[in-house]
Amino acid sequence: GRIAIVTGGGTGIGQATALQLAAEGAKVVVMGRRLEKLKETVELAEKAGTPVVPMAGDVAVEADCIKVIEETVKKFGTVDLLVNAAGIGGPSDRMEECTMESVRNVFDINYFGSYMMVKYSLPYMQKQNRGSIVNIASIDGMMGYDCESPYAATKAAVISMAKTVATENGANGVRINAIAPGWIDTPMLDVAIENYKKAGVEVTKETLRNGSMKRPGLPSEIAEGACWLLSDEASYVNGHTLVIDGAKTLS
Repeated sequence: GRIAIVTGGGTGIGQATALQLAAEGAKVVVMGRRLEKLKETVELAEKAGTPVVPMAGDVAVEADCIKVIEETVKKFGTVDLLVNAAGIGGPSDRMEECTMESVRNVFDINYFGSYMMVKYSLPYMQKQNRGSIVNIASIDGMMGYDCESPYAATKAAVISMAKTVATENGANGVRINAIAPGWIDTPMLDVAIENYKKAGVEVTKETLRNGSMKRPGLPSEIAEGACWLLSDEASYVNGHTLVIDGAKTLS
């Protein structure tokens, strides 16, 4: 099986993608800031008979990114697949009201975390002339959305990064793509709804701007897209952003 690293593997899209990859036969390392945050993923994988390997590491810390990649290579010999799913929502305020500390924090995790994981995984993929990477972005990185300027900017950045890395590679067998989900039913969505309520905006998962399907997506629906992009079935897809949003961008 292929060797995969999934950041943010403890919940949401990261967890669903890790479990799907393991079910498809990959050897999966799930990365999270604390091992206890990965416990549920480990238990679900074991229950399914497709175990995963938990590794503690903060994507915002360069040494942690290097450590997890090196430990993966030490254990399995290489890295074939990388999914950058770790992320936070950041401040839900107008730009002039966001503190620079909160802006830098969301960039450290959402953008620089993904950047460092790609940077330090690439040499192993280039050496073997094989590799596939998926950055979990957001439609916020493709369209305007109230009170989301730091988050949206980080997601636009990981989309742009995927395009640039795709042009630098490809001929060497390494591909990179992004996924832009709409609202997805994850813990991050719960936090967003609470933040809206604090700002005086009453919304539920059903009344959010979800597009024509009138519901948030499921983590498993994003995982299916990620696993396809990582697979040989998508061998000619490179530098692409796959929108999975229930037609939200059309509404």
